[in-house]
Amino acid sequence: MAFILAGLVGCQSGGAASGDGTALSVNRLAQLADEVGEDGSDNCPLPYDVKKAAGAVGLGKEIEPGAPDDALGAVVATAENGTQPEKESAWAANPGALVSCMYHSGEDALKIHTIGGEKPGVVSLLAPVMQRDGGMNTTELGPYVEKTKKAAPGEAVQSEGGNVVTVPLSAGDTGNVAIVLTVGNMGKTSLTPEQILELAKTFAGQTK
Repeated sequence: MAFILAGLVGCQSGGAASGDGTALSVNRLAQLADEVGEDGSDNCPLPYDVKKAAGAVGLGKEIEPGAPDDALGAVVATAENGTQPEKESAWAANPGALVSCMYHSGEDALKIHTIGGEKPGVVSLLAPVMQRDGGMNTTELGPYVEKTKKAAPGEAVQSEGGNVVTVPLSAGDTGNVAIVLTVGNMGKTSLTPEQILELAKTFAGQTK
């Protein structure tokens, strides 16, 4: 899971919706991951309206696609299709897919990971990303991940530091899908916890 562990993600505004307007399924997420491909893409396949989101939380500045320092070049979206994993794969215990998109607001990186699995708890695969971007120690990370696993669809779970928010999107017949928004790096960001929470809720609403 090179992209998950490295956290190399990105996205542009616009993109494909979840299909017919219903809840985003794991199968649909896997299709979108295939569209992004192994080498990444310069376009996000998910319909995030970043301009609307920025206005809704009163950022006072625009959200732009890509990393703040152009470290990823033209790659602004990465993905993995783990629906048919090999035995050694991190997806083996919970087959699923991941599409990750990168934006920035000023010097702050905004990473939106949309992840889905056949069973609950798939967000735990993003624990290394949560820990790094959220500046969490292991004492903070474990309880946070466990709390995200218990959250109901639509319930936003924010980290103690404020710059990581997980929102489950669906569960049941469509699989278990969630978004994980991280803002800043190593727990440092110019956005307030309230702004980050509202951003996560807005993006979650846009993927339904």
